[in-house]
Amino acid sequence: MTSSVGRPLPADVDPALWYDSDPCGRHYLLVGNPHTHRGLMRAYCPEEGSYTRVSLEEIEMCSEQALYFIRGFLSGNEPPPPLTDDGDDVPMDDPHYSTWRAAIDRFHDTGHWTEPFDAETDSADDAGHLF
Repeated sequence: MTSSVGRPLPADVDPALWYDSDPCGRHYLLVGNPHTHRGLMRAYCPEEGSYTRVSLEEIEMCSEQALYFIRGFLSGNEPPPPLTDDGDDVPMDDPHYSTWRAAIDRFHDTGHWTEPFDAETDSADDAGHLF
């Protein structure tokens, strides 16, 4: 398959996973996990023929397929729930679980992970996010 600029796409790039980025005005394709920071996604720029990283807040508009990719990526990128002193998951009725769950909800809204016990005083701003 080739890109809109005539360059063949790498095998790991799906042209259906497009998004537009406001900072440079180019069309990108979501690829996967760059394994750098929680919530960052790997993307490919067909115009430049190079890979980069992108956060949710940089995505202005995207395909429906990319939207589902982002939702799945962020869900799969969640850290595990907090543990008890014995190494078990804390019970769902534990306040630490509720605090962690609120941090997960913020992560899905913003694409930025904040440590849950540092984030209790943070305010979540949902304006301008895809979901």
